[in-house]
Amino acid sequence: MPEPAPALAAPGAAVAPPGALERYLDLVSAAAPPLAATLAAHGTAAVRDYLRVAFPVSARPLQPRDDLCEALYAEVEPLLGATVAGQARAALQTRPVALTANHHGVDFFAQSLQGTLLFALGEAGPGLAPPVFACAAVPLDNITYPMGMLLYGAPGVDLDALPVKLPLYSNRYRREMVGSVVGIDAGMRQRAAARCAALPGLESALARTVATLLAEDYGAAQVTALEDYSRQSVALNQRLWQRLFRDPRAAPGSVTVELETLAAAMLKRDLADATSLAASVHFDAPLRSAVFEALDGAPACWQAERLAARLSGAGTFLYWGINERGRRVPLYPDGAGREPVLRGRDDKGVEHEYALTPAAILAALDDRRLVPALFACFLVLALARGVTCVGAYFQARYLPAMKAGLGAALRRSGDEAAAAAVEAVPANAYLAGMQALMWRHPQGLVPAGPAEIVAAGGLHAGALEAMLDLPVRTAHAAGLLESVPDLLAGEQCEPGWRAAVAGELQALRGLVVLGEGGDQGE
Repeated sequence: MPEPAPALAAPGAAVAPPGALERYLDLVSAAAPPLAATLAAHGTAAVRDYLRVAFPVSARPLQPRDDLCEALYAEVEPLLGATVAGQARAALQTRPVALTANHHGVDFFAQSLQGTLLFALGEAGPGLAPPVFACAAVPLDNITYPMGMLLYGAPGVDLDALPVKLPLYSNRYRREMVGSVVGIDAGMRQRAAARCAALPGLESALARTVATLLAEDYGAAQVTALEDYSRQSVALNQRLWQRLFRDPRAAPGSVTVELETLAAAMLKRDLADATSLAASVHFDAPLRSAVFEALDGAPACWQAERLAARLSGAGTFLYWGINERGRRVPLYPDGAGREPVLRGRDDKGVEHEYALTPAAILAALDDRRLVPALFACFLVLALARGVTCVGAYFQARYLPAMKAGLGAALRRSGDEAAAAAVEAVPANAYLAGMQALMWRHPQGLVPAGPAEIVAAGGLHAGALEAMLDLPVRTAHAAGLLESVPDLLAGEQCEPGWRAAVAGELQALRGLVVLGEGGDQGE
């Protein structure tokens, strides 16, 4: 097994001059306060010790969680079978904790894949499959690249061009949402296989792995029978998960489902119950107005003036409208008429309107003309039912703001008990940016995604232990090649920064290096 890595120098320690790892850790910490707080409190702790204390749970949620556990089972069972669905339900019943840091789609992004591994290792137990609620209201070409595969094992490709992108969807789909795009078909698989064969610089084992995945997993009857990409992703992520381990029987459990689908299931229940928190926020006009005002300008919520003026980048209130091309339509509440409505205009200038009544909202949820926005998702999952949602850099900022704004609005409306229950929900659980599985490149070490892990023959038990033994600060240093582009503007990075980081990563002890010349432990 690799030797445990030492912690990098703490901020302010005598390092002259600081290396690239320290310099860029300082920069990403300044850009992401939750990351900085985690390093300050837990930087020298082993990842396994951090996972034991980082995700507290709510003891007395405002609403029971039983319906969510059953909705999770109902979503997973048709896709993955009764056994896996039961394991997901049991995990949520045992500890109401879900990873919400990921974007939905088939996950080839090393940062989110390795975060899911750490979450599963920390939360899994016999007969449990901790759930990942992945956001699908994102375009196919977002940073995690759900429109295809990301490949890191390309020694013939310069670091600045990694990871290599292998698309399955053509560019005409790139702005469509993961949650509403059509499924991958035989033609897409065949074109991707041909593109892969023509890609320069890939290691031969990786090229063979991609061909196998396309034929055996993407082409499996279980997958091809599903018409939409969201459900295909649930099945494909599970198949990929099983391939990650040398002994699948010893693999920690994990299940990834669409966040918005589960939230919609809860909204359908809650909007039919006038006593629920969501029904009050939707249909109690004074409370709705108080929430709209309290979260105006809050991160991941909405900007009222820009939203009313139909300006881009203004967020949306409660839902995204979905037009016939599968693209999002921002909505704002308009109470000027006899009946309040959610109103918006899409990127082609077409007007969209939804009555703010239970019947109208439920009907639009049923046919996916409305998709819950982040606030509505966390309203029913975290703030009402007390599920600890473990997020990345940005969620650890916006979920506390949502909680505070909703609590203030409830107090303003006179509901002190509901406000106290909402304010007791843990909202700053954080898991992002930590990596331990690396791939050797001529210029240093780069992250390993699922294709590289499978190409290396899967993970030994020793590799999983090494991931957990790594100090939190070192794990964040190993993730810099992906957290830097995610968090920093280009002008903050020096030319050649990737090569400097990748080169210095070779000196860190404890990282699990896969592929030729790698040693992942036995």
